[in-house]
Amino acid sequence: MDVKQLRYFLGVLEAGSLSKASGPLHVAQPALGVQIRNLEQELGVELLQRHARGVVPTRAGEVLARRAESLLREFSRIRQEMMDFGTVPSGRVTLGLTSSVGQRVVAGFVQRCRQKYPEIRIVFMTVRGPELIGKVIHEEIDLGLAFRPQDNDEIVSEALINDELVFVDSKKLPSKVDFRTIVSKELILTSESHLVRRMVNRAAASLGLELKVFYDADSITMIKELVKRRLGPTILPLTAIQEEVQEGKLFAAPIMNVDFVRTLFLLQSVRKFPSHSVELIRDELRAFVGELADSSSMGWTRVKAVLSQRPKVVGRYEVRRDGVRDE
Repeated sequence: MDVKQLRYFLGVLEAGSLSKASGPLHVAQPALGVQIRNLEQELGVELLQRHARGVVPTRAGEVLARRAESLLREFSRIRQEMMDFGTVPSGRVTLGLTSSVGQRVVAGFVQRCRQKYPEIRIVFMTVRGPELIGKVIHEEIDLGLAFRPQDNDEIVSEALINDELVFVDSKKLPSKVDFRTIVSKELILTSESHLVRRMVNRAAASLGLELKVFYDADSITMIKELVKRRLGPTILPLTAIQEEVQEGKLFAAPIMNVDFVRTLFLLQSVRKFPSHSVELIRDELRAFVGELADSSSMGWTRVKAVLSQRPKVVGRYEVRRDGVRDE
């Protein structure tokens, strides 16, 4: 059994008959029939059921088709990766991220990669955390960035940076704001499904406080617009409001007594062997995020021990009070 036979077999299944497949495969129908029969004889099973209108797969043929598709995709990846070493890096890399990864971060990374790897096309997908995890596992996404740890055998989770949430308002704020003071206000917050909201809920519950939520939304862009219109304050990561703060449209202050710390993870599927282009973009992403953390402009700090483990997670997801870790 070889790659050529598998391609012929899948081509026949797709076309539905030997005669229809011979054209696209550029193989004469008799020769194509010989290749399929040789494959059946080698494996000792019937792969196709012949009838007047063409062919359909047997149960064994269905199993082989699934395996063959996976093998041929991997073969294509290996071939492309080897070719990449002898040429300018090229190809497509799909990067999935959640909405709370700042747009300016994404734009800056694209600009950097465009200059360094002009032939690599980066495709961004902004999706919810759980959906992002599924797309990484099923190999629809090459690399993922998410603020949630993954204890999953099918994902490598690499902690990159720690990020702290801040209090945000349309008016000037003191140097720090007590969380109890924040909770006494009518807030505009992310929806219940969002990690930021769950962290705020958890912190309030730990202090026996009840939140007053005037409005909640999935869209961070919408939340920022409502705050700018003086409809209420919010709690967001500094990365999400960095541009507005620099322009004086929003103001931010650290939160006292409850530290909101979340970790940004780089995710990869363990089932998908990365192409050379994916490896280059992955390494560039690590370096870019680390440099942003070192600049102190994003409210990010590097995770001290940056390791890749499977299935364990490196990093933290916590709400701390009085210095006690609550993971």
